[in-house]
Formats: sequence, C-alpha cells, structure tokens
Amino acid sequence: MYSAMAGRCLAQLVAGKTVPDLPIFNIELPHEGWKTPFRRLGQWGLYQLYQYRDERK
Repeated sequence: MYSAMAGRCLAQLVAGKTVPDLPIFNIELPHEGWKTPFRRLGQWGLYQLYQYRDERK
C-alpha cells in the first residue's frame, strides 16, 4: 500500500500537481529506548537471511 501511495505522490509531483499532506509520512517512528539505533541493522540482517534462504532452495 505504501509503495502504491508513494508512486502516486511521485507521479503527481512530476506532473506539477500538488501532493496532499499525509500525516503517516510526516510522523517519526516511535522510539523504543536502546533498541532504536539497531532497528535498521536488524532489518538489514533479516533481508540477508531471507535472501540466503531463497538462494539455497
């Protein structure tokens, strides 16, 4: 859903139209204490694991 919405907003920007202000894209992710800086690292690690599993099959 987010990819489709982002594509639509990008197309509107390219066409010179105004893009609606959507609050979901303007809010910051909630902070979870000491785990917050490692969120992207964990995401990267899971992507690598899933890619490894896909290639192994």
